[in-house]
Amino acid sequence: MKKEKIGIVGAGAVGRMLAVVLASRGYEVELVNRKPKGIKINNKYEYSLKGDFGKLKALIHSVKTIESLSKDLSVIIFTTRAYDTVNIIEKHLPKLKFNGVVVTIQNVFCIDKISRLIPSNKSVCAYLDICCIKEKDMVIAKDFNGTTLGIYDCQAFENMQYIKSIFQSFTTVHETKDIMGFVLGRNIINGAISMLGAISGMNLGDILWDRNGRFLFKKIIMEAVSVIKRFRINILPYNGNLDYYKFTEKSLGGMSYRRKIISILRKNNRYVRSSALSDIENGRRTEIGFVLGLIMEYGKKYKLDIKYITEIYNMVLEIEKGERPVSENAFYDERLLKLQRYKGELL
Repeated sequence: MKKEKIGIVGAGAVGRMLAVVLASRGYEVELVNRKPKGIKINNKYEYSLKGDFGKLKALIHSVKTIESLSKDLSVIIFTTRAYDTVNIIEKHLPKLKFNGVVVTIQNVFCIDKISRLIPSNKSVCAYLDICCIKEKDMVIAKDFNGTTLGIYDCQAFENMQYIKSIFQSFTTVHETKDIMGFVLGRNIINGAISMLGAISGMNLGDILWDRNGRFLFKKIIMEAVSVIKRFRINILPYNGNLDYYKFTEKSLGGMSYRRKIISILRKNNRYVRSSALSDIENGRRTEIGFVLGLIMEYGKKYKLDIKYITEIYNMVLEIEKGERPVSENAFYDERLLKLQRYKGELL
């Protein structure tokens, strides 16, 4: 195997997972970690991983700033939080004078800004269907459906194939011709789960067993889809199973389809937990505003109906500020019930 040098910016669970699995496959990896901890050997830190990629340990060269990365890297992978990626690229990447391939993880909604900072033929977007959790010094990884790659410039095709060869060394890799539609298909349902889990503290199964939880789950999805349809943006089905256009049909067929999907989600994904709830519990800012930001921005700008998304998002912000608690009774908050009475909707 060629020993290409790969830099990873972001030492959270995903960044550490990538660092360990790529190092174990023979790549030279450098990790930007502002506060490295643990065992240090020859200026390298030991990182540990277990789960679907096996039980692995690797010594990773860690640096504290992007400017400290090697100048001859072939690839830089950004695993930073969505809110931070654009600012980090803008402030630090030019100082490195990097000319290789840049991979951003799940940051499709800021691609317009990223494309002004990175040549589009050098930019590849990756969506990881891999759940990573940090437990003390160990990262636990669960590989659900590998990685999906997409590009915005056909001239980046060869670079995408190059990134594909790297990711294929440890997981299944899919390609999509419509990365925006693909990520929207992921983020609409994930946004609904995150919002409702953040205000209630419930897993997806409990949310969907609750009568008003089901109602709000459907309303968030329907409002989001209505905004996206307004701008003729395509939404790809989630895992090929959840067709958003069928889900939002106002017909008996649509009602039957919604019941079917909710039954499947409740049965097969009952323990799925809100990522925003985890952020709140760890004192971090949630990414809900980023995930659904495009929808809220266009909804407000063009006065489209996103009352439920807006109200629930405001409740999440209040929880972040410590102004209201996470509560199992959140679905019956007077503010949400008032919307239902105003619109004449049943629970």
